[in-house]
Order: sequence, then C-alpha cells, then structure tokens
Amino acid sequence: MASTKLCDLGQHFLTNSDIVEKAVGAANIISSDIILEIGPGKGIITEKIAKKAKKVIAVEIDKSLNQYLKSLPVNVEIIYGNIFDLFDSLEFNKIISNIPYNISEQLINRIIMSKVELAVLFTGERFANILLNKGSKWNIITGLFFDIELLSKVPRQYFYPVPRTDSALICLKRKNDFASGINKAIKEIILNPSKKTKNAIISAFINIQNKTKKQAKNALKELNLSESILNKSPYELSNIQFRKMYELLSKVF
Repeated sequence: MASTKLCDLGQHFLTNSDIVEKAVGAANIISSDIILEIGPGKGIITEKIAKKAKKVIAVEIDKSLNQYLKSLPVNVEIIYGNIFDLFDSLEFNKIISNIPYNISEQLINRIIMSKVELAVLFTGERFANILLNKGSKWNIITGLFFDIELLSKVPRQYFYPVPRTDSALICLKRKNDFASGINKAIKEIILNPSKKTKNAIISAFINIQNKTKKQAKNALKELNLSESILNKSPYELSNIQFRKMYELLSKVF
C-alpha cells in the first residue's frame, strides 16, 4: 500500500549516496545560499544540503513523511503543501530537488519566471532529452535563460520504489546576457504566457524595436504566421509551431 501511494504522488526516493553527493556538489553551495528542495522525501538530500547552506526550505506534499523529516537540522524549514501554491511566496536563490516527473514542465516554467540562480534537478530521462535536444521548444525557451548541462544519467535502480524509466541529473545555470535581438524577442514572448502569441509578438515589436502599435501589427502580418499559432499562448504551441515562429522572428529581430 505504501508503495502505491508513493507512486501515485510521483515520488521515488533516492537510495544511492554517490549520486546525492554529485547533485549537492554541482550546486556549488556557499554559506549564504538559501536552497529550495521540492519533495525532500526522507531527507537524504536535505541533510547534505543543510551542512553547507544557510537555510533549506523543504516543501513536501506528503505529511506522513514527517517521521523522517522532523529530526533534520535546525536550518531546515519543512513546509507541507503544494509547491505551485507556495513557489512565489518563498525566498531562495538555488534549487536542488529530486522532483516528481509529472511536474517537470510546469516547474521549469516557474523557474524561468523566477530569479533562481541555479537549479540542480533529477528529472525523467525523456524530459531531460527534450530539454537537451537542440531546437526543441523547451531547449529554446530554457536555453534563453539558462545554460543547460547534463550532469549524469541515473539508472532507475537508484530509486525506491523503482520507477518505470531511467532518470537524469541536470543543472540549469542562469544567464544574464540577452544581447541578441531574437533572444530579447523570445524572452518578451515567453514572459507573457497569459497572452496569445500574436499579442505577445506585437508587444515584442513595440518594446524591442520601438514600433507603434500599428507598425507592430503590420510587422506581425508580414510574418505570415498561421492562425493556429497566433491564437494560442506561447506555451501551448507544439514543437514544430514554436520552431516555425522562432525561425520567422529570427529574420526580423
């Protein structure tokens, strides 16, 4: 019964100490860092982080794990709840997490929108491949804001309960350079996820190229993008649609 519940929550606990050390080491933790850990589980990563960081904020959705977490060091704050309800209210500068694989895309989106300096994440192998695949939507989006590095492939046997797929350990290190026009344009579009793509592109023309609203609308029309692209939010676009938009915008920014 316990294993079924954990799987339902998307939780698979790390059991390999070497890969835990690698993840914590990759974060280059200094004594002033405040680290967010999503899904601390039984605290195997949490304890290692706490030895190096000023503070660890550990957000756990399963209150039954309190029996393992209550004895963690005093610089660990345990919060029980849904990370997406809490994310914007928490103050931290780095993330180290063995995340439930079913929240990967949603979490990456929130990380992009935040001021996180660095994130070291265990993700499903499939999502890691998408993130690392040059030209994919998520590679383009994430790559605008972060340097993406595959630190290690992680066999499924390193977890309990054993997941159906292998995993990957990835590192996202924030960039501060948006010098190129296309990068600025895509950033403008991505940071307006509630807008339809057509309105986000118009905003990009206005804010980056100083066009009037009328000029921006005309420039959008000249791109000749399909209605199926223009009337979706940027995040709803398929990989092919996003790539098409990117290629056309690259010619004018």
